[in-house]
Amino acid sequence: MRLNPSSHSNWGKMDAAQMLHHLNLSMGSGQGYYFLPDESNFLSRSLIKWIVIDLYSEQPKGLELPIGMAVSHENYCNFDFEKTRFLEILDKAVSSTASKQWQPHCYFGILSASEWGKLCLIHIDYHLKQFNC
Repeated sequence: MRLNPSSHSNWGKMDAAQMLHHLNLSMGSGQGYYFLPDESNFLSRSLIKWIVIDLYSEQPKGLELPIGMAVSHENYCNFDFEKTRFLEILDKAVSSTASKQWQPHCYFGILSASEWGKLCLIHIDYHLKQFNC
């Protein structure tokens, strides 16, 4: 991974460690590493889920985040810890091919393993591009 603690962001206020923590929250909540409160509603579980996961192949800039996934730019995160945790969560996610191995998403509700995989891919790609990786 070319990302390092001093990697510069093209947009947004997070540094590299905060971005990894943000990805850890989003993927890790699906794998039971973190608990994020249910912020879903009918619209987010249906139309918005379909738009984000099925319609777009890239995450649009400026997409509003569930509150639990937001990381304050003032929040300190340890890069080495977050990178190690990210790789651990990613490894577990890749091997979680059954829907029952995933927890509901805090904004999109119950997702299949395939939907979780696509959402993770879109989200990781977005943030790696954010940091020129």
